Amino acid sequence: GEGSEFLSAVRSVCLKPGQADTLNIHYLPFCPGTKYCSVLLVCPQVGDLIYMVKATAEVPLPSPLTAKPSSNIVSIPNNSDPAACVSVLSLCCKVGQVCEEVLRVPLINMAWEQALAIWGQHSMSADEHRRRMLTHTLHSSTVRATTAARKLFKQQV
Repeated sequence: GEGSEFLSAVRSVCLKPGQADTLNIHYLPFCPGTKYCSVLLVCPQVGDLIYMVKATAEVPLPSPLTAKPSSNIVSIPNNSDPAACVSVLSLCCKVGQVCEEVLRVPLINMAWEQALAIWGQHSMSADEHRRRMLTHTLHSSTVRATTAARKLFKQQV
């Protein structure tokens, strides 16, 4: 549902006796924490079964950044490109020394933007999805902004 961090392309699956199928449930959290999803299996002959899906989101990995080469930076491998993106930089300086470095931090959190686009597409009506596919606007900023506004509003309520 809209208020959930779980996504599935289908709401129900009907199986005949002996038939197997796969139900894909995707977890796309926007905040750290543990969430639960229920999967209900209904069978008049056997009875109802409920499976709980537990998913835990932790603090996300750091966004990659670049730094100008410097004698103070010790975490960039010697054989790598000086402008290589890394997630963690280790700095080394002596006591009393001022350590100044120039870091290039990305203006856009691409993982966040991609998650917003996926949620936006999932919550679209079939007509809107079709229209946006035809106009190549499935990943547009309006889709992401609308999704962000909905998600942030639901977190505050």
